[in-house]
Amino acid sequence: MRIIENIQKLAGILSLSSFDGHIAIIAGSGLLTLKTAPVFAFSAIAGPAAILLAATMQGAMKERILAAIAAGLLATVIVMLAAAMGSAMSSFLSFRILRIFGGVALVAIALMMFGLNMSEKIPLIIMLAGFIAAALWSHL
Repeated sequence: MRIIENIQKLAGILSLSSFDGHIAIIAGSGLLTLKTAPVFAFSAIAGPAAILLAATMQGAMKERILAAIAAGLLATVIVMLAAAMGSAMSSFLSFRILRIFGGVALVAIALMMFGLNMSEKIPLIIMLAGFIAAALWSHL
C-alpha cells in the first residue's frame, strides 16, 4: 500500500500548478504553445519540492520508481486538462477581470493569515464572484 501513498503525495505536488490556476491562465492568455510547452512543463511540474519528495519517498527502489512514473503520468494528464480548460475559458471569460478578483482573494487570504477574523469561505466567494463578473464582462 505504500506505493499508492507515494503516488498520491507525488502526484499532488506535481500537479499543484493545475489546481491553483497557473496553467489555465498561461494557456488562456496564449503563452502556452508547442514551442514553449517544455519550459512551462519543467517549471510548473518538476519543481524543487517534487524532486525532494521523490528522493525521500519510502519503499524499495522498484516501488519508488513505479510511483514516480505513475505520479508523473498522472500529473501530466492533469496539467494537460488544465491547459485545455484554460484555452476553452479564454473564449468566454475576461482574464483581466479574473486577475483582479484573484488578487482580492489573495489579499483576503493574507489578511486571514495575519489574524483577521473572517469566514474561510470568503476567498472562494470572491473567486466565484470573479468568474461570474468575468463571464458577464466578456459578453458586453
